Amino acid sequence: MNLPLGKLAAAATATSAALILPAGLAQASVPAPTAPPCHASVSTAAPKDYTTVVVYINTSPGPSTRITTAAHYKTVTTIKTTTDPKAPKGQRQADAHTSYYISDAKPGFKVKVDATVRIGSRSSSCSTSFTPRKK
Repeated sequence: MNLPLGKLAAAATATSAALILPAGLAQASVPAPTAPPCHASVSTAAPKDYTTVVVYINTSPGPSTRITTAAHYKTVTTIKTTTDPKAPKGQRQADAHTSYYISDAKPGFKVKVDATVRIGSRSSSCSTSFTPRKK
């Protein structure tokens, strides 16, 4: 199409103006993606020294699901990551789990475990805790 520059500018302006909606006219909106569910629990709230505690994260699995847990002991933080938890057949929720071996943890010190579930650009967080005790 060969239009003089003035007519081309007028056509572009008319086309652009046609895309502007009058005030009060409802626009279609796309809902924001929701955060994946996150619920954390432990196999035992008071594990003995030199035993293993399992941290369970209940979530909805999706493509490229990534779950990171961080156990905050008195002097150190231990971080673990798991990917792509699988839901049991016929269920929508999945329990991802990771294990922490308790060795020489301060007895009586509450260890907070933070968890982050990330599916693509969506994420959510939850936490649980356990308190080590002497063997």
